[in-house]
Amino acid sequence: MSLILAVCLVAIVLGYATGGRLSGLADLPLRRIWLVWAAFLLQMVVAFLSDGAREVLRLPLVGMSFLLVMVWIVLQRRVLRPVLRTALLIVAIGWGMNLTVIALNNGMPVSAAALERVGLPSDDIESGDLNKHVEADEDAKLPWLGDVIPLPLFGTLRKAVSLGDLVMLVGLALFLPAAMRTEDRH
Repeated sequence: MSLILAVCLVAIVLGYATGGRLSGLADLPLRRIWLVWAAFLLQMVVAFLSDGAREVLRLPLVGMSFLLVMVWIVLQRRVLRPVLRTALLIVAIGWGMNLTVIALNNGMPVSAAALERVGLPSDDIESGDLNKHVEADEDAKLPWLGDVIPLPLFGTLRKAVSLGDLVMLVGLALFLPAAMRTEDRH
């Protein structure tokens, strides 16, 4: 989450540097935002389930949350200008990559070696980010789509991320500055 916030802050600074304003974000014709909130709530439910319920419900709930966000992204593409549609398509591709590997492995495979390379403990992968991670072992399907890329940044930005995460971050970094510019809305 902190990496997303860092990318958003950098993108907003870039938006200002290219003549954009935060008011441009407020003017976006976003629709059905409740889908994103519903997806967030589903993931929060997973975090508070008992261990037995989590084992049974984790994949369906996380999968449904990912699908809700994907539907929301597709719906937004219909009302946004081309540059924003392209940026959202990039986000959707990264989102789909993550959804695919999570669905195939009943959680996001995380490389213990990647975590160790950035100085993070690897002994409790299962209790990570809202309990949707599993260890990337030899049985993992499409393990290269898991959280296997070490980002040895500083503080809370040190992470192991997936290729899908990086693709989504690129889409977000393109979306925000373009959305902040109001002169090319049409």
